[in-house]
Amino acid sequence: MANPKAYQVALQKETVAGTFNGTTMQLYNADSYILPDSEIVIMNDLRQGVGSIAKTVDNFECQKGVLKTYVINGIADTTTLPFLLENALSIAISTSPASFDAPFNYTSPSIDHGDTGHANWTKTFSLALASPLSNTSILQPGCICTNLVISAGGIGEENARVKFSATIQSRYIETRNSAIPTSMAAYTNAFYYASQFTAKKTVADAADSIIDGFSFTIDNPTAFNGFQGASGDPENIERGVNELVITSTITVKHTTATDVIIQQYGDQDSGKITELSNNATWASATGFGFRGVDGAVISEPAVNEKSSMYLDIEQKYLANTSGDAIQIIA
Repeated sequence: MANPKAYQVALQKETVAGTFNGTTMQLYNADSYILPDSEIVIMNDLRQGVGSIAKTVDNFECQKGVLKTYVINGIADTTTLPFLLENALSIAISTSPASFDAPFNYTSPSIDHGDTGHANWTKTFSLALASPLSNTSILQPGCICTNLVISAGGIGEENARVKFSATIQSRYIETRNSAIPTSMAAYTNAFYYASQFTAKKTVADAADSIIDGFSFTIDNPTAFNGFQGASGDPENIERGVNELVITSTITVKHTTATDVIIQQYGDQDSGKITELSNNATWASATGFGFRGVDGAVISEPAVNEKSSMYLDIEQKYLANTSGDAIQIIA
């Protein structure tokens, strides 16, 4: 019997959009093996004929044009998290600091089937559900990370080690009963921690906040358009459909400093700064950090009764007329 932990999840950027790339795939530190949530069309109601039992000829199954969704939960490390961030935002890493940014004028990137010249993870990538059993792996081309949640608990929860939950979607036909990809690269134990926020802990303008956990969410809705080829694979992929939404929930201790967050809730002032980093000057920050530049609005503060009184501060990050809405160092 195969050990459940011998089943692995690996990703690799595609050099040709929609064509599986199994070259030196990157393994992820996933919590568990997954199977796709597929919207396969299955219709087997009784049609016309003798008797009251549906016949085999009445059965219709089709997976052409079907959306597949994979949800991967795991531990973030310095090798794998940047790949997911780059794809979720569909924007390459910036400089000063080296961060993943969502600019105020973000426009919906468009990817055509067969596009080439992909030097980074901003386009499509391939996913392998690698099985230790012979010829039982699942290979999925044409993937997009449509939702990414980065989170950590308090310092008492694994030293506030950062985790991720990635929703990956594709409308390409997957290949089942495949051989396991060879030469997969191992994930690392170079982790991220909320305890890296050593110099700056400002939440919704409240400086020196006492933090007991956070989650950042990037939601980048994606449309798989048209069809081509014998399998009905998409002709085009459109990112940022309707709106790229970036939100956070940060748990802070209720103090005189953070009480201002409650007072400001509902005043529709979208100028709240949230900055978590290891340097008082953002341009010099390294390691792991987050900055909602100047357009954050408080969605709703909620009471969180722990050993002391805490508040869960929900924010949505809006863009101004220049600059970035958010910047993430990873």
